[in-house]
Amino acid sequence: MPSADTLGRVMTGIEIGDLREILYVQAEFFEQAIAAGKHVVAVLKDERRDLLEDARGLFSQIEPCHASRGRTRRLPWDQEGFTSWPSLGREARVVRSLEITRVKRHLDARAEQLQSEWFWVTTLSAAEASTLAIVELGHERWAIENQGFNELASHWHADHVFRHPSSGGSSL
Repeated sequence: MPSADTLGRVMTGIEIGDLREILYVQAEFFEQAIAAGKHVVAVLKDERRDLLEDARGLFSQIEPCHASRGRTRRLPWDQEGFTSWPSLGREARVVRSLEITRVKRHLDARAEQLQSEWFWVTTLSAAEASTLAIVELGHERWAIENQGFNELASHWHADHVFRHPSSGGSSL
């Protein structure tokens, strides 16, 4: 795992410390990023089960906002002040986005709705970044990764090696 100091040198002038899923939600990384004056937006998954369950419970009792982007309707929730991640040593902000996208299948032209749910935990306060800004930052991480893998596969012909797990014994 790269340190926040390393990321700070690599990402000069960028205030977001990291958006990579592989870090998930690790208190040590958050602490390093905060100490380096950076912010973090990370996908919240089962590794922080208490925080995720608390967020689900709270969000089930409040109405979401409504927003759209293209064919996707977003229902975002946002709450600061979660204390159910004690190793972080500070309150956490959690943003959830339930997203419904209309698609039309090419084979039979059948219309369908796809639904996805996202949770992010961040060090950014609501005053520093709006709910929709956190949602966009969370999704931008996927765009960066997809572009990177696409370039590796298309321009550097590296798709075969990079699609195998490290335990597979592949080498360059």
